Formats: sequence, C-alpha cells, structure tokens
Amino acid sequence: GEYLEIDPPRTLVQTWKPAWDAGLATTIRYMLAPIPGGTRLNARHTGLPRGVNPEHNQLGWAMSLKKLAALCEG
Repeated sequence: GEYLEIDPPRTLVQTWKPAWDAGLATTIRYMLAPIPGGTRLNARHTGLPRGVNPEHNQLGWAMSLKKLAALCEG
C-alpha cells in the first residue's frame, strides 16, 4: 500500500491491498495515544467491499495484533 498521512506520533494512514485481489484498496487509520504504562493503538479499517465476512476480518486483525504484541515484547 501507500502512506496517505503521517503525523508522528499520533496518526498513520495507509492503503492496504490484499494479495488475493490486486484491484481492491482499502484504508487503515492507526491512531496512537499515550496511556499510563504504554500506548493505546486504535485502528479503523474502511473501504471493505460488501460481502466481506466481518468475522474473517476480525480474525485477521487479531492475528496481526498478536504478532505485533509479540514483537513489541521482544
């Protein structure tokens, strides 16, 4: 994808193109906020076509965030 907005340290917006559909481009907005003991990450994924199974999308995000947490924990 491409970076659409970079506003350190608060916001990152990018496009995402799935490997299975090169013509589809969605947008993900990451918002970061300091909290005691760390950082809160909120992500909003928009532009998904109708018919996308929301449970499948949620599972994909859960796996990705679990991998991110493992990387951050070292």
